[in-house]
Amino acid sequence: MKIRRLQKALCCDVAQNTFEQHKLTNNSHLLSVPDVINCLTSIYDGLEQEHKDLVNVPLCVDIGRSGKIRVLSMKIGLLSLSKGHLEEKYKYLFSQVASAGDTCDQRQLGLLLHEAIQIPRQLGEVAAFGGSNIEPSVRSCFQHVR
Repeated sequence: MKIRRLQKALCCDVAQNTFEQHKLTNNSHLLSVPDVINCLTSIYDGLEQEHKDLVNVPLCVDIGRSGKIRVLSMKIGLLSLSKGHLEEKYKYLFSQVASAGDTCDQRQLGLLLHEAIQIPRQLGEVAAFGGSNIEPSVRSCFQHVR
């Protein structure tokens, strides 16, 4: 339900602004659970102001976990679950793995797809998306480009 609530209320631009506000620019940087909670609290605080009856911030950010997550993983997860135009999401996600010249090689695309498949994998639905092996998809994408 937390994910669905986020999906219904979070806009792409709010997510992107939160990433900037928390200076999440280095996509390979690791975030600890308190860092993730801090970022999510910012998002849900903003959503609570718009939807007081739908959002309970302490309940939404109650994460009883330990460990770390890459900035890129969090960005892809939150942006994938936000509402917004699909083309806008694709552009932003591409920009997160692209080189300075707005190009993407097989390794970069593989990284993006690997991170994106983690959502259905965590939900036990990875088989519906062809499994977790992203290499055939990456090869297929690059068969028709130079």
